[in-house]
Amino acid sequence: MTDLLADAAIRLRGARTTPATSSLSGRVIAYPKRAGRPRSGNKVGTGAAITRTSSGDPRRARAPQAPRLVRKSPPLARPIAPDAVLLDLRQVGVMLGGLSLAAVRGLVARGKLVPAALGVRRVLISRQQVEALAR
Repeated sequence: MTDLLADAAIRLRGARTTPATSSLSGRVIAYPKRAGRPRSGNKVGTGAAITRTSSGDPRRARAPQAPRLVRKSPPLARPIAPDAVLLDLRQVGVMLGGLSLAAVRGLVARGKLVPAALGVRRVLISRQQVEALAR
């Protein structure tokens, strides 16, 4: 009696059921499946995807666009003062002809440029080294 009430409650909730057999009694047990819309996917018997094509005058294909705002890109480096003794990586890249940060870090890793030992995390390089490397 209790099994009948449980099965009826599942059916009233609208859950679909999948039959499975119990190994002890041999009777069919209903397990509720996930309710809702079935999952999408490529299943046998489904039609091919329909691609939409536009027809008509190609000059009228798009609505006029509003002018885009042009963003000014941030400067590559802070301005380099003529009396600066130590330069950061961006300034070194600018002095060496527009090298990227990764390229300048590679020069430091290979030992071509030796950073100043100031005890800070920031990598600063002597201007004399950069000028000597640029020659």
